Amino acid sequence: MNTLGVHPRLASMLLRAAELGLASYASMLAALLQEPAGLRSSGSAGAGTDLRPRVEALLTADSSNMPQAAAAVADGAAVRRMLQESRQLRSALGPAADPVQPDEDSCGLLLSFAYPDRIGQRREDGRYLLSSGRGVRLAATESLSRSAYLVAAEADDQGADARILLAAPLQEQTLLQAGQHLLHDEVQVAWDSNTRSVRAHKRLRIGALVIKESSIAQPPEDQVLEALLTGIRMEGLDCLPWTKTSRQLADRLRFLHLHLPEWPDLIEDDLTEELAEHLTPSDRHAIGSRPEKIVDAGCITGWIELDATTTTGR
Repeated sequence: MNTLGVHPRLASMLLRAAELGLASYASMLAALLQEPAGLRSSGSAGAGTDLRPRVEALLTADSSNMPQAAAAVADGAAVRRMLQESRQLRSALGPAADPVQPDEDSCGLLLSFAYPDRIGQRREDGRYLLSSGRGVRLAATESLSRSAYLVAAEADDQGADARILLAAPLQEQTLLQAGQHLLHDEVQVAWDSNTRSVRAHKRLRIGALVIKESSIAQPPEDQVLEALLTGIRMEGLDCLPWTKTSRQLADRLRFLHLHLPEWPDLIEDDLTEELAEHLTPSDRHAIGSRPEKIVDAGCITGWIELDATTTTGR
């Protein structure tokens, strides 16, 4: 990697590209990325956020030995520097041929090797969330603004959502195939305040990005119970649809504790912790993911009665 004489990010991209048969394309892309000051602004003809037309113009200039063919990309001196640098990088990668013809995804794919933390997923509002967790944006007039995924090679680092300056699109299928080393599965079993139930999901992620998500029909019962008790702690015991019998018993115990301190004090935190201790395996299975099943399973009354009997010895 050190023999290439470029930034480690670009060196990683070049080495992966050589394995994929895209050494020439990657060499030109690396040369271009090292010359940002020489690039035409996005308002210039032939220029814009999308890196692909720039790389193609430079490849054409190189194959035709006509630097002026890339005049829309950068000034003449910068084009000559980029062409010379790309040839040196290509030579350093070895004499192997380039058996793969670049396609519309090649640029984004190669950028993902250099910038795995800058893979962007389009949000509903048109902005992008990067795999690093950072937010970025594109002007609505940019052709790339319709891409579901892209890789941001450069942003202006201004404001909460930096403006993307250079990028290339990437198809989800290509990302899944070539980015397997970046993918990881996440199982989340958690309380959902909106539905007042436990929701279990399996997510396929790249950093902060959720690539795919699916529900888990039968999550582990111990994780469901822990999430359920967390929800009860957050919402309070009133989130439980108490039966008339359970409510009357709780009221009586509170009244008794007021006059007879040796009777149990029905403090919510204590009750929630004791509920977890008193649930039997069959109770846990019957409860599932919804708090009302605690009542349906007949746990509330038995749990309070057990607490009262244990505390008072009656």
